[in-house]
Amino acid sequence: MKVAISLPLDLLEHFDSVAARAGLNRSEFFRAAGVRLAADLEVGELTQAIDAYLDRRSEATAGADDDLIQDVTRHSRARLAATEGEEW
Repeated sequence: MKVAISLPLDLLEHFDSVAARAGLNRSEFFRAAGVRLAADLEVGELTQAIDAYLDRRSEATAGADDDLIQDVTRHSRARLAATEGEEW
C-alpha cells in the first residue's frame, strides 16, 4: 500500500540522509520510525495507567500502613540504641 505524507523539504532530506547512513531506504526508515514511535506511545499509555492505578490504591489505603511504619520505626530506633558506639 502506498501512502502520501507531507514534510518540509529540509526534514525529508535529513531523514533521507539518516536512512542512507543506516543502509535503509525511505520506506524502511519510515516503517521503523513508525513502529518505534507507536511502541513509545503505548509504553507511555501503560505508564499512565499504572500511575493512575497506584494513585487510586494509595488513596484507598491511606493510613493503613501507619501501624506498620510505627512498628518498624520503633524497632529501628531500638536497634540503633542497642548498637550505639559500635563501629559500622
